[in-house]
Amino acid sequence: MSGAALLYLLAALTSLNAMMVNVKVPHMEIARGDALHLQCTYQTTAPIKNHLNIEWILVEEEEPTIDVIQYFYDGIYSVGKNYKGRVNFTGDANGEDCSIAIQNAQITDTGTYVVEVTTPFDLAGTRKETVDVIVLVPPTPPICKIEGKAEYGETVKLMCHSEEGSPAPVYSWQNYSPMNQPRELPQMSIQETDGLTLRNISAKTSGFFICTSKNKIRAATCNITLAVMPRLLSRKRFYQ
Repeated sequence: MSGAALLYLLAALTSLNAMMVNVKVPHMEIARGDALHLQCTYQTTAPIKNHLNIEWILVEEEEPTIDVIQYFYDGIYSVGKNYKGRVNFTGDANGEDCSIAIQNAQITDTGTYVVEVTTPFDLAGTRKETVDVIVLVPPTPPICKIEGKAEYGETVKLMCHSEEGSPAPVYSWQNYSPMNQPRELPQMSIQETDGLTLRNISAKTSGFFICTSKNKIRAATCNITLAVMPRLLSRKRFYQ
């Protein structure tokens, strides 16, 4: 066989027996505790799928590669120690579905996931694909409290804080009348990073204040009931 004929034959074999791996979403951000679904399919032109191997690994910055899950042609699975009881294939691995789901996502699951699908009969194509994942922390339910005396003419500060949240939560306020009607924040109010300051309060300031703690992944709320009383009346009630 001439050299040209041999090259033609090799090219034909390569075009016939090729692997193509595709991921549906290459970049993902999810909340800690949620399920992480890595959707992936593959196509092979090889007539035989014997010795099919599907492997998912996690690559983190300045950390060694972490085994996630591996599928062997005979239906045997191998799961990495960090993913025991949390990961599994979600489709028919032999049926060109290499998707996996990781339950209860943790911050340590952040990184680049690499999937590789191989058989001895595939000579070309794209055998690897990647998915970049960032696991974020939703704001924990914020704690609301009042600092200062709720008396006419005084200054009080409505405090709102979430213990956890990554990225750091941003806080915003809504105000409702005692009849539960939405209204603008009081004129003498200042929104700060750690709370809402209300100056020269009066009976008109009384109502409900809702704080929303929000980051890019989720939001949580708490509320405060503010009842502003005359100074004399409030002191009488205190000493009764």
